[in-house]
Amino acid sequence: NEDEILIHAHRNVFNVPARQWNGRCYNLDSSIEYGNPLRILKITDKRIQVIEYENPIYDTELRPHRLHQDVVFKGTGNDLLDQLNSSNLIVKKLFKNGIISYNFSHKAFYDRKWNELTCTARGLFVKDNNVVARSYNKFFNWGERENTKSSALHDTMKFPVKAFLKENGFLAMVSSLDGKLLMCSKSSIEGEFVGYIKLALDKLGEKKKEAINQYCEKHNCTFVFECVDHIHDPHIVEYAWDHLYLLDIIDNDFTFKMMPYDKMVKVA
Repeated sequence: NEDEILIHAHRNVFNVPARQWNGRCYNLDSSIEYGNPLRILKITDKRIQVIEYENPIYDTELRPHRLHQDVVFKGTGNDLLDQLNSSNLIVKKLFKNGIISYNFSHKAFYDRKWNELTCTARGLFVKDNNVVARSYNKFFNWGERENTKSSALHDTMKFPVKAFLKENGFLAMVSSLDGKLLMCSKSSIEGEFVGYIKLALDKLGEKKKEAINQYCEKHNCTFVFECVDHIHDPHIVEYAWDHLYLLDIIDNDFTFKMMPYDKMVKVA
């Protein structure tokens, strides 16, 4: 009915204007608790007027990015190792050369037990209390957690953004240890998938392999690849070739830090 209007509050996660839908719907929710203006309607016989009053008094600690902040471990490397070694949500593997790998357990995955430990222990390789290779922290699908829901991203995402094509292989980590290439997949430095990484690296040639080795040794970092092996490990997306796609270069450190994309491209 064109003679009816709707006035409501709440449910304004995308911060839409007060007046909507042909001027007959008014949303008075502006998230005033986050410092946004107070919206009111002035209704007379002749018109409906939207008025916004500035709101300088609010709890600055209650910003949306605080509410949806991702988990980040705040302690030292030794603190993290102590907790990784004692947590029943972490799977630890010890290899003959002294390397220990840490990964979240099946229970953590299926029960969604995500915290600073389980998010950090994802392809993390340590020797003598030092990180020798690592991958990303655990990441999540759009809408899977509070901080990846549209309402949270509206407050935290900064534009412009970049989108990247995701190749369909398996994750491969290549670092350097004692002057030699260290190849890791998932939570292991041995096994068939490490063998597939070695095959892919061999196709690059000795010169490129040594360049990667020297760079990783000098900068104490890990090259993280998407490894496509269409013969031994086919995926949903079909490929006619095998290839290593460089995703990121990540510091060998307990605190996650990756190289800016433009610099990584130059290194590649």
